[in-house]
Amino acid sequence: MPTVRTTSNGRIYTRPESSILWVQYKGADGRKVRKSAGTDDVDQAEAFLNQEVGRLTELTFRQVVVDFFAVKERTLKPATILGYKQNLRMVDKFFGRKYLSEINREALKSYVAVRRQEVSDTTIRRELAFLSTVMSHAVDNLPNGPEHNPVLLFSKKSMKEKVRTRWLTPDEYRRLLSACWDPIHRDVITVACHTGMRHGELLALRKHMIDLDNRRVNLRDTQTKNSKPRVVPLTGPALDTVSRLCLESPDDLVFWHRNTRKADLGQPVPFTSFRGFFDKARVRANLNDVRFHDLRHTFASWWVQRGGGLYELKEVLGHSTLDMVQRYAHLDTASAQRVAQSVFGGHSLDTKEDLPGHSED
Repeated sequence: MPTVRTTSNGRIYTRPESSILWVQYKGADGRKVRKSAGTDDVDQAEAFLNQEVGRLTELTFRQVVVDFFAVKERTLKPATILGYKQNLRMVDKFFGRKYLSEINREALKSYVAVRRQEVSDTTIRRELAFLSTVMSHAVDNLPNGPEHNPVLLFSKKSMKEKVRTRWLTPDEYRRLLSACWDPIHRDVITVACHTGMRHGELLALRKHMIDLDNRRVNLRDTQTKNSKPRVVPLTGPALDTVSRLCLESPDDLVFWHRNTRKADLGQPVPFTSFRGFFDKARVRANLNDVRFHDLRHTFASWWVQRGGGLYELKEVLGHSTLDMVQRYAHLDTASAQRVAQSVFGGHSLDTKEDLPGHSED
């Protein structure tokens, strides 16, 4: 195998059976690595050799992800970690084996184009936000990490974030409950629709957090999305369901199922996600467009439709500003009727008598 060129990184050589050049260099473990350069041009082959040697110390996205979770799982809330891992499922399929240098503007454009065939722009923005968080971790913390985060420089103006307000009608709610094959699944949906608690908050719910005397759930700052403690009132079906579960559920658990692993077969364990049984139930109920988070929208919508105030709703849901609950304002028809009644009383709109500002000339 005649050598065509020798460099500080290795050598470029030919093989008798092909005109394509090959390269040889030392791998990370000290062993010889031989690869086809895919070209018969010596300069291009040398560029390929330098690239391959350079990647011996370059990180892959998957390597960064491993370090990212090792660090973040010690500092972030379980609900946040769960959200990151859900975003990772799709991001890893596209970028998992790529070197960080390969995650550039063109790669991001390709990712967006592919995902737009499958999901909404809102979902893509969420996945890109996770990708950006991981890339920033590499920039700030890892040796041989990139100098810049390419996701921060990638324009997202063309991706419009839509506000989703899908909620269940009473009939849809009953259909969804009827589609649940396990009573505990119905209990989860009932409490979700009548408290507005987030998926992660429901997963973390334990008996010691429930104050039945005062009919409320006390969420600690480590369990809420905005890291602020919150009180969730319990009324109606939610109170009845939680009261029963506090009597029936083992240990400190509220929502639980039987372990299916051989080593601990049949032992009561907490759920790690409700989405598995929920996705099956919504399909059986012919509610394919409903997500688990829409149960939170359902609570908010029912609240407003029954005359509940937006400020109080903000507090119950744990939002920092009123902007997040303004999406439900149009459902408050009862409030509008009360205001109209107080302003116009029994007068019709075309009656001049007794209207404010009216005077006879």
